[in-house]
Amino acid sequence: MPDDHDHSDIERESWDLASAFAQGELDEAGQQRLYQLLRGRDQHARITARNTWQALAMRTDLRSALGSETFIQATNLRIDEGRQGDGFVQSVLHRLGFSRPRLRPVAPAAQAAPSRRWLGLLMVAGVLAAMVLVLAVVSPLTRSQSLSVVSSSGIIRHDGELLGHRRSLSPGVLTVAAGSEIHLAGDQDSHWWITGPAQASVSGRGLGLVSGRVRIHAGAAERSLGGPDGQLRLRPHSQALVEIHHGQVLAGMLAGEARWILGEDTRVSIASDQALFAGQVFPWQAGDALTAQRWILPVSQDMAFWQAHTLWLPGESGSLHLHDAEGEILLSISNGVLVSRGQQWALPGPPRQERRFTLSRAGNRYQLAITGWQQTLNISHGTPHHWQALNDSSLQNNQWWSGPRQP
Repeated sequence: MPDDHDHSDIERESWDLASAFAQGELDEAGQQRLYQLLRGRDQHARITARNTWQALAMRTDLRSALGSETFIQATNLRIDEGRQGDGFVQSVLHRLGFSRPRLRPVAPAAQAAPSRRWLGLLMVAGVLAAMVLVLAVVSPLTRSQSLSVVSSSGIIRHDGELLGHRRSLSPGVLTVAAGSEIHLAGDQDSHWWITGPAQASVSGRGLGLVSGRVRIHAGAAERSLGGPDGQLRLRPHSQALVEIHHGQVLAGMLAGEARWILGEDTRVSIASDQALFAGQVFPWQAGDALTAQRWILPVSQDMAFWQAHTLWLPGESGSLHLHDAEGEILLSISNGVLVSRGQQWALPGPPRQERRFTLSRAGNRYQLAITGWQQTLNISHGTPHHWQALNDSSLQNNQWWSGPRQP
């Protein structure tokens, strides 16, 4: 059985190969090695597929943001840490999620720019490589289908080019900017609504979601959605809401049922009003609470993904604590200073200003985000149980939900 050292070596090698492939710098031997890693059925294949997916998503982001292929051709992207071993892996796959590394533009290479045809082939081939894990579990009975554009709003690109008034989609990479949305229709009354920011791969056998959010109506036939860590297969007339978080599929069933498929061994059924994250199924619920000083988080241990939002009004002398179930303080905030495990952070803005908090769980990760604070605190020393506002402070607008946020 592979040990942790083997996984670390595969992390480094697969990131190097995937990064070079996304940049168009991988030679034939490297492509063969990447293919060999992707086509396996062990943990190494899943690590490589995830890393390849992330590397290609970075390039897709750049195409979406810059738009001009000519500009992209003149920009040689170098991922600094990627050539330095562990630093790259730690910065990208660190436990706050699969955040993407910083990209550094350098001067154009003194050579002829690649042809548009070559860039298009490279992008399509890259996405297909990243989707090996997904396509490997698509049923051979899945029918080919074409997708057409019903409506769109905002900035949407297909293989780097603005979508414009196009009404049919050929296989390629679809990028939807923040605040934008596209409504796609397939045969037998199937519909897909993609909300940005998002990236998706369009193929003749369905849709693969790299990042973002999509709502699906399966219509009269079974439909499949590929994701970085597996595939969601909807029964006829089923409806689902799907998001990508931390490189994993988060799904909620609006109606009907679906199956979660990962390889040949993992097949999990999901029914209406259930959600799925990291292969775990749990109740899909939401709720709110009145203004209070103590808010016990109404979540259960089987909820693999949830978010809890609150607004803290500190008053003149208030402070705020986050406790675990035994009453131990996981973090505290007072006079604009956050304290956790002996570390302190000065929060932006006046010390007594009201602050909005988002506490979340994704698998084994618990995190705290504060509006206006550029960092995210990883809570690894306990399981959050309740907020406690002290003195004249209070908690308002308390809302929570498991799974994806419902419309």
